[in-house]
Order: sequence, then C-alpha cells, then structure tokens
Amino acid sequence: MSDGELIKFKVGKVVCGRWKVVEMLGAGGCGAVFEVNAVHRKNFTAALKVEANNIEDGGVLKLEAEVLLKLKNRPNVVRLVDAGKRLKYSYIVMTLCGPDLMFLKRIKGQNDLKREHDRFSEATIMRIGVHALFAIKQLHEIGYTHRDVKPGNAVVGLHGRDSRVIFLIDYGMVRSFVQKDDKNNNSIRKPRRKVLLRGTLRYCSINVHKRLEQGRVDDLWSLLYMLTECYVGLPWSSVTKEDKLQQLKESISDDKLFQKCPAEFRAVSDHLKTLKYDSRPDYKHIYDCLMKGIKRLKTDFSSAYDWEDEKDLNEPVHTAVEISECDRKDKKPLSKDELEWRLYPSTHPMRFEENILGF
Repeated sequence: MSDGELIKFKVGKVVCGRWKVVEMLGAGGCGAVFEVNAVHRKNFTAALKVEANNIEDGGVLKLEAEVLLKLKNRPNVVRLVDAGKRLKYSYIVMTLCGPDLMFLKRIKGQNDLKREHDRFSEATIMRIGVHALFAIKQLHEIGYTHRDVKPGNAVVGLHGRDSRVIFLIDYGMVRSFVQKDDKNNNSIRKPRRKVLLRGTLRYCSINVHKRLEQGRVDDLWSLLYMLTECYVGLPWSSVTKEDKLQQLKESISDDKLFQKCPAEFRAVSDHLKTLKYDSRPDYKHIYDCLMKGIKRLKTDFSSAYDWEDEKDLNEPVHTAVEISECDRKDKKPLSKDELEWRLYPSTHPMRFEENILGF
C-alpha cells in the first residue's frame, strides 16, 4: 500500500469481527467514515472512522479517541464506542449522527415561510447558536480548542430529542491549551509565536490568518461567522484567496457585517473583541445574548426547526407531555422554562456558568 492511500471498505465487510459496513458516509485525505452495524448487538448502528497506519504525520485517530474519552462524562457529546488497530489501518467507532447544518439548511420543513437562498430563519439560527455554544463549551471544559468550527462539523442527532440538538464532530484539528506544572496543577499553555494554518478560511478568526495560537475565543469567532453564514451569508463567502479574506475581515465594520443579522450577534461580537488567547469567554453572557433573541422571537427549543415537519415533532412533543404529566402527578407542575430544561438540559443557564478548569 502506497503512502497516503485511502482505506476503502466494501459494503458487507466485517471489521475486527465486530462491525459490519453498511455504506461509506464520506472520505477525505487518508481517512474515510462508514456507517456500520454491530455484529453482536442487535439494532445498534454507529459511525466507523478509518485511516492508514503509514500516514506521514501519524494521522489523527489517536488524538480523536483521546478527546472522545475525555468527553465521555460530558452531556450532549459524541461517544467513543470502540477503537482498534490492524496491520494496515486504525479505526475508531463512535455515535452515528444525523446531517450537518449545510445539509439541513437546504431542507424545506413546515416552517418554510420566507426563507431565501437556503438560509435558516432567525428563530432557528438563534436556537442553533445556543446548542452549538454548549457543544463548543464542552470541549473547552476538558482543555481543548476545536480549531475547525464550521457548519459541516455541526450536526444533529439521529433520534428523539437528539435530533433537535447540535453536536460538534471531527476532532482531528484540536489542540490542548492546558499544561500541568511540577505540582500537577493545570494552567494555560504558553502560546507559540508562529503556528501552521488550522481551520477553514471562511470561518476562521483574524488570529488564524495572522498564524497566531488559537484560544477558546477563536472557536467562538468561528461560531459567530458560522451563524452569520447560515442566516444571511458572509460578505467573503465567494473569496478564495487568503490575503483578500483577511483584508475583508479586518476592514469590515460590525455595522455592515451584522446589518441584517439579529441584534444579539453584535453583542456577542462586542464581547469576543475583549478576549485574548488566554481569556476564558463568558459563555453565560453569550448564552444570555442568544436567549434574549429567542425570547424576543417568542420561540422555544420545543418549537419546530426549519427542517422539521409534523412527523419529526411527534417524538419530542410526546416526551414533553410525559415529563409534564409525571411532575403533575407529584403536584409539582413545571413552568415552561423548567420543562424546556428537562427536555433539553444543555439549554439550562446553569450549564453555561459551570467552570471545570477554573480559568
């Protein structure tokens, strides 16, 4: 096998006697992702990611597995199910998710009122923002920056309430921003003076263009650019040359960039501009900004998203009724907000105040 050859499995192949290949979901570089069924577990489907063992830089699966293991006790994250190594390839098996935001914004559901050019409505984009912010925060709480936040790496779950939650995937570009001292205490890792490009130019922060170390704030700039792109589009969406992209990002005013966006985007931008590489973002403040928009729009996390139709809503709505009725039997009726937080715990304000690392 030549260096860098893509590993391809035929449909029906059984990997390590445990996982039967159903179909290829995607491929890039030296890795590929497959939908697989568990051989010894009935009706269990997962995603299997594979890469060649002779990749020059050693590949990314070991790093992804390490990150997923550290995330295992965090809510609303992709789970590592299995990992293994053969003579020619290595693989990891993880939660199988649904489509990403790029795909979802092309779907016309029951909320398709005045959407144009495959964009999300304001009510949908604000709720996506809360879920995606929480997903990014989960990674930050274990000491990693993602460095490639974009619509293609933001996906929904497959079943029930998970189908209305945003999950962050693809940890191949992550980097730890935490180091331990001689007494085993955690602290912020010193930034390197010059770094290689990591991320996707359209969504990366100005710091990335300057080849500076990425901190937590840079993931959040990517989040804000991602939300803007999915709502009205970015002014530099069609620009491919990096120098031109950087010039546009540095010169454009917030008034122009967020002219057609929810007012809350400007408030988020104002906060991000106060942060440095080693700053801890005020996740609760950003959450409050997004929730202000959600309240203004009189929507909630149980209402239909743009890509959903009646049958998509049945299961989550049924669950909501069950939770509500259960509490009423105990003579403890839930408020509207409490019901939302029971249904979607990652939208609870206290989750955004949690600080595991302490810095």
